[in-house]
Amino acid sequence: MLQVEMVLFVFLVLWMCVFSQEPSSKVVADRYAVFWNRTNPR
Repeated sequence: MLQVEMVLFVFLVLWMCVFSQEPSSKVVADRYAVFWNRTNPR
């Protein structure tokens, strides 16, 4: 499962890089941070 998670992580990073040029990059980053914290509780 680690491989699948790494592929999804790389895909999300590339997707964020593509959308980081838009004005709503902060909203996307915040949404991704919420998703990351929800899927990886400390």
